[in-house]
Amino acid sequence: MPAIQNLVEHIVDYAGLFPPASLELPEVIKNYSQYSRGEFSWMLGRLIVPASRLQEFSSVAVSHLPTSLADGWVISALLPPAEPGSDAMQLGLQEIANFNQRHQDAASGLASVDTIEIRASTVEQLSIIDEALPEEISAFIELPHATDPGPLLAIVAQSPKRLFAKIRTGGVTRDLIPPASQVARFIRSCAKHHVGFKATAGLHHPLRGKFPLTYDQDADRGTMYGFINVFAAACFAYGMDASQADLVAILKETDPSRFEFSDLSLSWKNLDVTTQRISEIRMRNAISFGSCSFQEPTAELSSLGLLANVRA
Repeated sequence: MPAIQNLVEHIVDYAGLFPPASLELPEVIKNYSQYSRGEFSWMLGRLIVPASRLQEFSSVAVSHLPTSLADGWVISALLPPAEPGSDAMQLGLQEIANFNQRHQDAASGLASVDTIEIRASTVEQLSIIDEALPEEISAFIELPHATDPGPLLAIVAQSPKRLFAKIRTGGVTRDLIPPASQVARFIRSCAKHHVGFKATAGLHHPLRGKFPLTYDQDADRGTMYGFINVFAAACFAYGMDASQADLVAILKETDPSRFEFSDLSLSWKNLDVTTQRISEIRMRNAISFGSCSFQEPTAELSSLGLLANVRA
């Protein structure tokens, strides 16, 4: 299997409800249904839905949800931050339990929430999440990246629960795009602590470049990260303990020819990681990225000629 296929298989978590697309729920459901049966279904990951909208989702999605166990949809539910004295997280977890109960039956359409996404910036919030999280649910915890995430990642790593990290790599304004040094530090710290992660926002494009930040005609433009940059950096961090300087340079790379993909490996300058190791890292460590567009990542990756030898 080509290295590029291992790098991007099931990598895009579809988040069409969120900016800049901000689509209505029926359109998002219809899109996900089409993508799950389309040419690039092998690149599609989970569907992102706020826990507060799961009941609405059930009523809208009934005609689209599959009835075959092999095709059941897998959903990641967004929860409000875990705040001391608040029951918002618990209410969200109850919505998830109700949803999973409803959709065990093929008559209701087969779907399950197996993952939550939630913000935390303190030890106390991590403790609340760890205590409340059901054993069967994984959690991607969005941690601050402007400061060193190492101390919080060390706590995440110690949990017996299925806890992962999450980083926000962009947004609809330039100030929401973190500097490469922060993204590199986050990835390297995740690798150091053996914590898997996902990324979200601003990763519509395969390679770093200057793009419109929204879909408005007069949209401001900003330098956005590419998902190849981010996940290649992750492979070299987890697979080769790449330095902070190398990770920054990889994140800033704009020339597609510098990433050399073959059936055996992915190379960038003097760094090299095998196809098999990429598969292992993607499965356990560099999990996915959230995107409000599925068509942009797939179409642009295809236009670069990188999918010519993919055997999906």
